[in-house]
Amino acid sequence: MNHHTWHIKSVFKMLMLSLLFASPEIASTRGNFRNNLDVLRETDECINCDFSHSDLSGQSFIGQNLQGSNFANANLSNSSLNQGNFQFASFQGTDLRGASFWGANLTRANLVSAVIDSSTQIEWKWRLVWKLVNQGGQNIDMSASNLSGGFLYSVSLSGANLSEANLSNTDLSIADLTDADLSGVNLQDSSLDGANLSGANLRGANLNEAILWRANLRGSSIDETTQLNEPWNLVWDIVNNGAPKQNFDGIDLEGANLEQAELAGVSFRDADLDEAIFSDANLSSADFSGAQLRSAILNDANMVRANFKGVKGYGISLIDANLEGANLEGVDFSFPRGETRTERLLRNLSIQSITNDAIELWFDTSASDQNIFRTNTQNIPLNHVNISRADLSWANLKSVQLMDSDLQGANLLGADLSNANLTGANLSPTIDKASALKLYTILVQANLTRATLTDANLTKAWLVRANLSQSILLNVDLHEAKLMGANLAGADLTGANLREANLSDANLTGAILDNANLKDIVLCRAIMPDGNLSEQVCEETEAGANEV
Repeated sequence: MNHHTWHIKSVFKMLMLSLLFASPEIASTRGNFRNNLDVLRETDECINCDFSHSDLSGQSFIGQNLQGSNFANANLSNSSLNQGNFQFASFQGTDLRGASFWGANLTRANLVSAVIDSSTQIEWKWRLVWKLVNQGGQNIDMSASNLSGGFLYSVSLSGANLSEANLSNTDLSIADLTDADLSGVNLQDSSLDGANLSGANLRGANLNEAILWRANLRGSSIDETTQLNEPWNLVWDIVNNGAPKQNFDGIDLEGANLEQAELAGVSFRDADLDEAIFSDANLSSADFSGAQLRSAILNDANMVRANFKGVKGYGISLIDANLEGANLEGVDFSFPRGETRTERLLRNLSIQSITNDAIELWFDTSASDQNIFRTNTQNIPLNHVNISRADLSWANLKSVQLMDSDLQGANLLGADLSNANLTGANLSPTIDKASALKLYTILVQANLTRATLTDANLTKAWLVRANLSQSILLNVDLHEAKLMGANLAGADLTGANLREANLSDANLTGAILDNANLKDIVLCRAIMPDGNLSEQVCEETEAGANEV
């Protein structure tokens, strides 16, 4: 699993853990911890109560129900917690020296960084869980051990011998189980979301009802005695045996980890692939039309000529993905109303066009011309695409066709849009519903050489130091646009609206400005179409290219 996957999953999981103690139900029980103690004395119950950072040393919690309560960084030294219910409770960073837990329920209790020593009276199973979650267990022999119900989030157990162990109802989310011996292990009802099981021996293992959301099963071993529910059995088969040209139309593979899978020509039409992982997978010529790919990870994937028509993909991650010749017509990469600005990184995206001849030579390994995609390119069908607020900084979008597309608030910093067709595209500002902030379309240092922007809306767009040489800007709306230091040499701005636009230090050599609206335009130090320097007086408030 690559570092992008691990990072995103870790952030997600820790966010969920932090929200556990920020929900309305839990917040209602917060306040003075002594009030919670009064509730305990009266009812012997205080579910989801907050005792974090409290001094509870020497207190008695015998037989009381404190399920889901937060004792993080509290002092529980010499306290009696015997027979208490502490399921899902957090003891992260808690001082438990001298505390007594005999008969207590610590199922999935968080013991990360808890202070436990020889004076702590706690069952051997929970002491072992505490040791593993804090010290790891690489190559350790725990065969036939009982760790059921343990909280082993993100623990390292690579190479460990866990054969015939009882790990039922255990939280092993994001755990490292690479090359571990899990033969005959009981993992029923356990959480293995994001866990790395590559190379693990799962022969005879019981994984019934186990959660394997985004778990890495590549290289793991199963046999006819392995109990593995669908769709995870199918996921294992795909990542280990491949599934080129197979039909998975309408399938539900939400959260499946198909990293590095061989899926050339596969059909996922109308499939539910939300939050699935396809990093480094071969998806050339795959059909995703109508599929759901929200928050899916396709980093470094090969999606040459793939069909994404009509895909719902907000939150998708396509870092370094190759979408050369792909069809993204009607794709919606924007976030729903009310959500924050997208953080999906689409950096270094390759969406280059292909030639008609190249289609015939695509899978011909004998083709000697390695530069068949260099010239005579055919525009890629990306018309009517909604990529508003998307981060496409430094993206490779050569010759891309984005006619009538919605690029409001998009970040195209340094993007290469040379020879692109953005006729009728909307690149005006938009409002972030969550923050109420105005988001401007960023085209700073973008390469728009010979691009077509006829009738495009670039109101208030940031085009500082952008290269628009030889571009077609007929009737384009550049009202209040920031074009400081921009290169507009040879550009056709016939009928363009440049009212109140700032072209300080811009190069307009050979530009056509027939019927253009130049009212209140700023041309400080700009090179005019005739090659002469503008005679406009520069005011102190006029920012030049180097001041942005």
